Amino acid sequence: MKLVYSEPIGFIGLGKMGGGIVRNLLKRGVCVHVYDKNKTKRTIFNGLGAVVHDSPLKVAFHTKIIFLCLPYTPEVENVLFDAAGITHKKVFDLTLIDLSTIRSADARSFRAKLRKKNIRYCDCPVSGLPKKARKGTLTLMFAGSKADYKTVLPYLKLMGKYVIYCGRSGTGQMMKTFNNIVYNINIAAISEILSVAKKVGLDPVAFTKLLVTGSGRSFASEHFLPKILKREFEGDYKLKAAHKDLENFKSLTKNLGIQLPVFEAMVEVYEEAMQKGYGSESKSAMVKVYEEKLKESNTG
Repeated sequence: MKLVYSEPIGFIGLGKMGGGIVRNLLKRGVCVHVYDKNKTKRTIFNGLGAVVHDSPLKVAFHTKIIFLCLPYTPEVENVLFDAAGITHKKVFDLTLIDLSTIRSADARSFRAKLRKKNIRYCDCPVSGLPKKARKGTLTLMFAGSKADYKTVLPYLKLMGKYVIYCGRSGTGQMMKTFNNIVYNINIAAISEILSVAKKVGLDPVAFTKLLVTGSGRSFASEHFLPKILKREFEGDYKLKAAHKDLENFKSLTKNLGIQLPVFEAMVEVYEEAMQKGYGSESKSAMVKVYEEKLKESNTG
């Protein structure tokens, strides 16, 4: 069912995730004012029915709620504070919902800076693949005031199947980081065990069937194992792009004074994969590290 929303919203960042979200919103009848630094993307979304602008500031002039979906902290900072950024001229009654994945400390810093300009800022990172963004079935982790949460919840429900209220500013980013660490550990584990299973003579196709149906099943196994069997290591989030999650987790846990051996083991193979030149490939390229180790043990 297509709904019609009379209040326009803004959206900045039309990459795979952001573009997928906007496509879904447009199909649901939302009037979306958009900006992306890529002119080709602006042209595409103009054709899809979005109202396209040539700067973040112009989006702010036409909307009271703006969603950001950008690669990392520097891009968010540019959109907020550059010459054509949202804060370059005074805007009134503006709420920013940041769907980007950044450090929790950065989210709190942005909130403090923007509060001085009477702009409300909430972090709300998302979990899910671009296909979930297009379908409106993401998981969203909102952090900010309950009042802001209530205001934007109708739009969040269009974007996601699950919307989680996390608490104070920055806790959305913390939730996302911890979730991604579990995800990365899963990928490292299936990469290791699949390689060992093949080494001892198990049928990799049969073993994959077990890991996507049995008690060892996870989203990581369902998504990556079929691709590993086909030797497909492109099309997903790149190792080097996702390395920020490891750094974020380290910064959040550095003062706990305990060993985190499972996390540290995952980091070791993750970074070894990058050192071997697989940084531009999907996280499942970690399997190559184990395959090479087992091959070397054969010839040793």
